[in-house]
Amino acid sequence: MNKHNTADLVAFTKLTKKKQKAVKLMFEGDLTIKEIAQELHCGERTLYSWKYDDLFIKAQSEYAILNIRLSEYAILNKRLRNLGV
Repeated sequence: MNKHNTADLVAFTKLTKKKQKAVKLMFEGDLTIKEIAQELHCGERTLYSWKYDDLFIKAQSEYAILNIRLSEYAILNKRLRNLGV
């Protein structure tokens, strides 16, 4: 996700860059907690503690919702182009 509306990411923008990256990596779902911890140079326990932090939870939700909206928008645009609209 290169472009996003920061108004939709209020909690996300309050996180540190490291926590933002954790949210992104967790959302992508390609890595295990252990692999994410290695990528971020932190412990697995740190990630687990972040997962229970209210601001982190809210940021994950915002990030997921925005990505879903962007995906839906891309699908709609593709369908409209296919219809010649």
